[in-house]
Amino acid sequence: MGITNNLQFIENSKLRETKSFVGTFKIYTFLICSLLATIGTVHSQTKVATISGKTAGKDNSLILVEDGSKVRKIIRPNENAEFRDTLHIKSETYEMYEVKFSKGFNVALRENSDIVLDLTEPTENVKEIISGNDAFISHFYIDKEKFFNTHYDGNIYKEKPDVFKNKLKELFANWEKQWKSHSFEPIRKNEEKWSKYAFVQMLVHYPRANQMHRKSFKETKVPADFFEEEKSIDYDNADEFEKVNTYRKLVMSKLLSLLTNPNDTKQVQQLIDKTEKVRSQNIKAAYQEAISDLIDHGNPNNELIYNYIMKNSASEKLRKECEYIFLNTEKSIKKGSKSPSFSFENEKGEKVSLEDFRGKLVYIDVWASWCGPCISEIPYLKKLEADFKGKEVVFVSISKDIKKEHWQQALEKHQLKGIQLWGGNKSDFYDAYFINSIPRFILIDKKGKVISPSAPEPSAPKIKELIEELL
Repeated sequence: MGITNNLQFIENSKLRETKSFVGTFKIYTFLICSLLATIGTVHSQTKVATISGKTAGKDNSLILVEDGSKVRKIIRPNENAEFRDTLHIKSETYEMYEVKFSKGFNVALRENSDIVLDLTEPTENVKEIISGNDAFISHFYIDKEKFFNTHYDGNIYKEKPDVFKNKLKELFANWEKQWKSHSFEPIRKNEEKWSKYAFVQMLVHYPRANQMHRKSFKETKVPADFFEEEKSIDYDNADEFEKVNTYRKLVMSKLLSLLTNPNDTKQVQQLIDKTEKVRSQNIKAAYQEAISDLIDHGNPNNELIYNYIMKNSASEKLRKECEYIFLNTEKSIKKGSKSPSFSFENEKGEKVSLEDFRGKLVYIDVWASWCGPCISEIPYLKKLEADFKGKEVVFVSISKDIKKEHWQQALEKHQLKGIQLWGGNKSDFYDAYFINSIPRFILIDKKGKVISPSAPEPSAPKIKELIEELL
């Protein structure tokens, strides 16, 4: 598994698609090591780079994606299956973009870059695709990915703290030899910072990742000096936040790791107070966006969060989004209400409805095969099912996969048993509960009334305690 694209306990998912930082913070919702970082000081868009080439046919289009989510430009070939376009470059050094064409790959662009892409034939060697005056930068990152594919193994998180840290040090020491030998000074400068923050982020992530590997509710304990390297980190550096993606992810994870329970008013208020003390406006804006995502069904702090964002955020877009989420959450199904029903297919094609489980507690998991945080909860859900086997509680998993075959493949891949239903992407049941993010867990009593429209996740120890109290 390669670190640059495949630290996939760290999933590439949008905040509003997962809300994975509520409850115990799940750092895997962030990309530690994306190659799509913008590097260099931001200026007015006067610098221009050119990207051109040829595809296998005129109907193929290229999508350039900046920083993993923002579509910068869609490039379509002409009648001869050729293309040529320009992009405005903000950086003094270079920027990385992902080109989506069949498979995605990364391209570096700087002022006066003239990159040529040969997309006429499929190839596993991406270096053969990219040529031009600055192709060597892109080739460096291809070699970087190859290095980590060869030297990095995600199972490192299974190790005990001292073994893990020694292996981590060895990994980055070997990578340091690679990047320090490069002749291009901006690459060396960027990699020095990238490595510093990536190392600390992986270090900070270790306790949670180790706990997940052990499939245990018990937190991993680490030695007192385990986080020694973190002491040098300044978590309020606007310039680094703008330029270095691993610093951005580290800063965000640090703040949100302080929140173990979004329903705890004291914790939420402390999060707000900490945000207001941040000097860097870009970091403060990112914090405010993260805080707004804590608005959830049944959260007693929804109004506190809503009022804070509406009064303090400088972003009109965020204020509108926050208002939309808040108002719809307030209108959705509440505790004590009769739950709306559903009728979804199981793996045998049989229709299953909520009424089939009357007389039992119903714990519902709304998930999808593409959702990393959803997949990470599966081992904990299986353990809950085993712990309550034979008791008056059922565990119902409802997939939001658009394609039925993707759900079926996930059932086989993850060896999912029990009550597995395919709900598709649209349903009145989803709308009634205003399911705007997954995973989502719902707890319904034996009479069909809602106990919690947003129940604790399987990995939270309190869900087991709650079920035991209700049985």
